[in-house]
Amino acid sequence: MLPLSFKTSFDIEFIQSLYDRLVSHDDSLKLIFRTKNGRKTDDPEKAGIGEIRNANNKQLFGMSPKEGIVHTEHAEPLQEPLFAFLKERDIHQQEVTPDIGVACNSLLW
Repeated sequence: MLPLSFKTSFDIEFIQSLYDRLVSHDDSLKLIFRTKNGRKTDDPEKAGIGEIRNANNKQLFGMSPKEGIVHTEHAEPLQEPLFAFLKERDIHQQEVTPDIGVACNSLLW
């Protein structure tokens, strides 16, 4: 399965609410905040990136300054509550195509 993405600005309340909803189904999840330059932070006010990771440390949800992404392959047992939350928030999802990464990678070479 491919990841799903949606355009949105980073929203600390959004990711915290999603984490609270998902952790009620799986208490092994971790919420990680990062500054805009990628350093971990415990201060949500300094955060510009948020991640929800599963027990295997695989990212199942991430939110950057301009988009959110759901890694469906890592969200398998939590897909129902995850997608229900996104639907409640009126998030329209778009598939991320693998050729975007190939095109960006080829520009670097």
